Amino acid sequence: MRMNSAARKQQSGQGMLEYILIVVFVAVAGIVIWRTFGQTVKETVTESNKVIGEETSEILNQAQEDADKSR
Repeated sequence: MRMNSAARKQQSGQGMLEYILIVVFVAVAGIVIWRTFGQTVKETVTESNKVIGEETSEILNQAQEDADKSR
């Protein structure tokens, strides 16, 4: 069965509309997720950076002390 030109254009337009709706849905879902969990993620990353910084500082201080003792 052959489709005429108008039917093909309508089907093509319908496909584009479906694609746009999916993109909009994904964008809205992303915004909702970010607004819901954004602050929690920020706090978790900040706390992780703080802990890593403290541990790194302790390791560097110990290394400096060991280097000073070996002189």
